[in-house]
Order: sequence, then C-alpha cells, then structure tokens
Amino acid sequence: MTQPNPIRQRQLSAKRRRSPLVPIALTALIAAGAAAGATAVFSSRAQDTTQKFVEQLGAGVNALGVATLKQTSYQKGFSDSTQTMLLDLGPQSGSQSGAGSSEKPVRVLITNHIKHGPFPALQGVGQAIIDTEFKFEDPQMQAQFEKAFPNEKPRIHTLVGLGGNTTSDIQIPSGSLTESSGSMNWKALAGTVKVAGQQVNADMNWSGLTYNADGDTGQLSGVRMVSTSRMTGPNEKLSVGNAKITIDKMELMSSGQQVNMSGLNIVSDTKLTTPDTYQALVEYNVGSLQAAGQDLKNLQLHLGFRNLARAPLERLVTLFSDLQAKKPADGTQAMPDLTAEQQKQLETDLTALLKGNPKLTLDRLSLTQPSGDVVIKGEVSAPQLASASAEQLQMLTAMPQMLMGMLNLHLEGQANQKALEELLALGGGKVAQQANIQGMVDAGYLTKQGNDVSMKLDIKDGQMLLNGQALGQ
Repeated sequence: MTQPNPIRQRQLSAKRRRSPLVPIALTALIAAGAAAGATAVFSSRAQDTTQKFVEQLGAGVNALGVATLKQTSYQKGFSDSTQTMLLDLGPQSGSQSGAGSSEKPVRVLITNHIKHGPFPALQGVGQAIIDTEFKFEDPQMQAQFEKAFPNEKPRIHTLVGLGGNTTSDIQIPSGSLTESSGSMNWKALAGTVKVAGQQVNADMNWSGLTYNADGDTGQLSGVRMVSTSRMTGPNEKLSVGNAKITIDKMELMSSGQQVNMSGLNIVSDTKLTTPDTYQALVEYNVGSLQAAGQDLKNLQLHLGFRNLARAPLERLVTLFSDLQAKKPADGTQAMPDLTAEQQKQLETDLTALLKGNPKLTLDRLSLTQPSGDVVIKGEVSAPQLASASAEQLQMLTAMPQMLMGMLNLHLEGQANQKALEELLALGGGKVAQQANIQGMVDAGYLTKQGNDVSMKLDIKDGQMLLNGQALGQ
C-alpha cells in the first residue's frame, strides 16, 4: 500500500499564451547546462560521460513537469563526436493543460559538437572542447529565432581541462522580436560557469531589455548574478555557498499605473555552522520603490533558517530529489506516491529535524523614513520539541496543528517617533489619524526613551507578553 504524497506539486491548469521568448530563454539555459556537463575525455570515454550526464540532466528536467529531455544519438569519431538531444517544452501527455488538447509541445534539437583532446581542435590543451547549438523543429518558431538573431547566434563554448575541470562561456547577442501585440528588445548577455570538482562558480552579466505590449511598457537594466557553491560531501545533495543577484533599475507601466524600482539586490548564504548543523540566510534589499503615489526608500527583508540538523535534512532533500527523478516523463502523475517505507522515513526525518530546535529568524524588516529607520526583528522556535517524547512527536505528525501551541515567538520593533509617525501617515494619513503614539505609550503598548519608541512581543509556553507584561494585567 502506498500513502498519499504530502509534497505533491500542484499541476499548472491555466493555459498560457505561447510566445517564442520563453522557449528560447529556457532552451538556452538547459542547453548551457548540457554543454557544461557534456565533458568528453577522448573518443572512448566521451560517450559514457555524456550519456551518464544526459540521464542525470534528463531526470531533473523531466521532473519540472514542463519539459522532457532525452538523448537521441551519439556519433563517435576518432577526433570528434556529435551528441544530439531532444527537448520538448510545453504540454505533456496526460497533464491537465495537455490532455485532450491538440496543442503540441515546442520541440528543440540540441547538438553538442565535441572535439577530443589532448589538443581539441588545436584551440588549447584539454580533454575536450564542446560547442553547443540548438534549433527549433517548428519552421515558424525557427524562423522567429532566426529573425531574433539574424547574424550571430547564441553560443555556448566549453573547455574541459586535462584535470576534468570545465569552463563554459555563454554568449547571447542582442536582438529583438516584433509581434502583432508589441515588441521586445534585449541587450547582450555574457556569462561564465566554472566547475572544479564539487565546486561551481558562475558569473552572468546582462544589460537588460525593453518591451511594449498591448500598451504596457517595461524596462530592465543592469542585471548581474554571481554565485559560488559546493556540495557538502561527494555523495550528498546539500550544497553550501553564496549568491548575489543585482538589478540596477526596473520600470513598469500597466493600465496607467507606474512602478519604478532601483537598487535591488538579493543575497543568499548557506553554510554548515557546525559539522552537524546547516543554516540558510537570504536578504532582499531595495534602494527605492515608487508605486501607488508612494516613494519608499531602503526596504530590507532579511530571513534566516537556523539550527537545521544536517543528517535528516540531507535525507529529506535526497528523498524529494529521488521522487522528482522518478516522476513519469509523460506527465500522467505529478510525483510518485510514497511507499510505506518512505512515509515512515519521512516522518522519522521530520521528527529529527524538529527535535534539533530549528529557528526561523526575521533578522531585519526595515524601511527608511526622512526622520530615520523603522526596524522590526524577531524569531520563531519550538524548543519544547527537543525534549518531547516519541509518543508526543507521533501525535504531532498526525495532528500538526498542535505545533502552534508549542511555538515560541519573539518580535521587537524600534523607531524614531517621528519616523514612525511618517510611516503611519502613508496612504493618506488614515492610519495616523487613528494611531496616537503618545496614547500607545501611555497604554503600555509602546515604550519611549528619548525620541525613540520600541515594542517587544513574546509568546512563550502559551502566554503572551507585551513589553514584559502579561496582556490583560
């Protein structure tokens, strides 16, 4: 008997308007991965290496539910080889959007041209050089692709070093597309992906794009992504590292509403704080945001997932990854049901993860007003679970709503009084009219020291405290 899968993904039911832009972009990303992974040593080793890679890449792509990938041929030669793959994007057989529909998926032919070492194509010293190209099966789609890139085509060039390290250069030239509803113009994208053993370094730069569609306009500029990651072990799924995405400016105009944003940066950091404890941090920072008549400055949201027990987390990630890989490629099922053994292992690992006293932390939520910052911090944890009995934990897995009564919550806020009044005045001042800062201080909801006001809220052992005092006292 199998148990219903608690992490089954919801199927996409809404049928979207198809445009060549999305398949072109997604194809370029998957093709880049194919190029980076198709590391051929010499003719006798290249085929085994690339076929194994395609099996791994195909399992991941097929698990997305929006695409399937498979190798169709491998022609081995003495000095060079050619590997071809088929990538299908769009409705899959048996899916809600594809069942009973005559709409066919977008089919793309990906070709890796592999030059064997030790002096591949006389372009350097290494095990192999791979040049990747892709072509749409649909003549109209291919014609639009050719129109978007009439001269220079997107290029992925990979050098496999003698030690097995790879360096992939990704180049997507500037271009444009015009349809009956509007147009899009984009600037060149350039990037490098380096793989050395368990570590992957990526650096992408994109000047941006502009578009005009059905009267809506938009502009995106100054996009960069830099990341470094490595696996925590040779046979593990968890990775540690950091990444940063920055966008200099984004402007949108839709239905007469203007949204302008500048100085966006997203930073993530994952690491092992101890050999047995994992931590993941993410920061969202916006320099300025102008929307709905408001001009907001220096928005910051910093979150943390701390004290995550490494071993059960690794097993949970592995289970999820295996389920994704085993998902039928024809789309008839979102993900296989859990077996009784997998269900038991899932409950065991979730229990172990909770007993490690994980914490969700709000490291910073802030907004800058003319008179200063308004800052909120906090955390949520459940330390009682560390000493809970097996029977209590078993009840918790059967009735997860019990967890709410075991949570500890701490929130604290601080601001210059005038800055808080300025924040409350946003939106026409209706909130400010109802909120009397001094009255809140007198009532004990806020504490005041000099020109600053603050608040602390704690929920512990089922009791709620505001600024150290039990509510209602």
